Amino acid sequence: MEPDIRLLGIIEYVIGYIVTLAVTVFYGVAASWYKNPAGRYIFILLLSITLVLTNSMIRIIFPSQLWTSYVGLGLFAFYILAMFSLGVGIYNAQIRRYYLDRIAAGKSTLDVLAQLKESNEHDDS
Repeated sequence: MEPDIRLLGIIEYVIGYIVTLAVTVFYGVAASWYKNPAGRYIFILLLSITLVLTNSMIRIIFPSQLWTSYVGLGLFAFYILAMFSLGVGIYNAQIRRYYLDRIAAGKSTLDVLAQLKESNEHDDS
């Protein structure tokens, strides 16, 4: 009974990997993801998921091979880099939105002391 469940899990994983890889490649080739920040974030997430699944897929195909550990380290390093760049991008988008909202409201974006005083007043109330 146990080997059947393991085989079913491997087949499910392989199908999931193929679908994820196909979606990532299709989105990377067919979509204009590089033209706006949201598209870049989606592509980075798809790429990150594909990198992690690729690592596991290699270990399924080549079990107990030493070189798969090195490949896995490399793929996971790319995953960390992708997640870091995604975090930086989201942070920058939030900062940009904050300053654009301040400009639209007619508030100064350069007076740091006034901003601190304003934030303290909001915290006190």
